[in-house]
Amino acid sequence: MKTKSLLVILVVFSWILSACQPAQIPPTATATIVPPTNTPVPTNTPKPTSTPIPPTPTIESPAILSEYLDNAKIVKYENFDNGKDWELFDGSRITNGTLEIVGNGWNGLANKTNLKAGDGILVNFKYTKGSVFESFFDYGAWATSPYKRFGVYLDHDYARANSYEGTKGLGGNYLRGNFYLAPDTWYTLLLAIGNNGDFFALVYDPTNPEKLIKEKQSIERWSSVSWTFRIGADKGTILYDDFMIIKFDNIK
Repeated sequence: MKTKSLLVILVVFSWILSACQPAQIPPTATATIVPPTNTPVPTNTPKPTSTPIPPTPTIESPAILSEYLDNAKIVKYENFDNGKDWELFDGSRITNGTLEIVGNGWNGLANKTNLKAGDGILVNFKYTKGSVFESFFDYGAWATSPYKRFGVYLDHDYARANSYEGTKGLGGNYLRGNFYLAPDTWYTLLLAIGNNGDFFALVYDPTNPEKLIKEKQSIERWSSVSWTFRIGADKGTILYDDFMIIKFDNIK
């Protein structure tokens, strides 16, 4: 009986002791970071590349040149907004973007560029009725033994080859083709200095290049000469526009 009472007392004491222990607090839950749904996804944006400046446009050679010259290219263009590349004489002037010459006793002008084999000129021109004028390459002083010339002489609508050596004319063949020139109409003149003394002259209608007249000459002893382009006029008023210097490989 005494032992049973002692056991009851121990059980009661243990229960009281456990009831006095502090309650265990569960650990605080750790918050999980959830990314916002509207966060932009980073991308690899390439650095913008600079847009290259296009090259200065070049002037395309008229298609007709390829029929007579190998690899012809325009290397210089002048629209006559000034006269810095010309020696102007009495009766010639730059006006309204054109070169004007009024014929009077073969007054004229000269371009300052030295030309040689593989060079040529291309220029537009028109003239008044009854004009007499010439456009040509030459070397040396006129009427002296070293003098040389090749070009085109135009007299009252008829165009002839204009060739001189010293004081002697070398023949003035008419340019041959399929049309006749007329005053107050724009035409294009090509003069070319080939290799081995070859020379070529062409006049055509730029609005219809199938209309043309031409002449080719070969004077081999002139193969190493340096040339000047000149214009002379005796009668009428002649306008020149869009002067170009060309380079090429050969006259065909």
